[in-house]
Amino acid sequence: MLTEQVSLELANKIGVWLGDCNADACQLRIPLQEGAYFNQPGAYQLAIEQFSRDNPLQGIQHIGFHLEKTDKRK
Repeated sequence: MLTEQVSLELANKIGVWLGDCNADACQLRIPLQEGAYFNQPGAYQLAIEQFSRDNPLQGIQHIGFHLEKTDKRK
């Protein structure tokens, strides 16, 4: 198990949401672990936990993750 605390900046200092926003949602790509790899095929689990001053964080309804396949091997 690997644990890492990462700060995801979702809004600027005055509270304006970052990313490509429309009336319903904002999409923001934030690289989490560039260069990371899964060295064995199989099922992996990824868990996130909110760690902010506001709980619950107003305006956040969904968070998704995207894994990108590369040809790099280790």
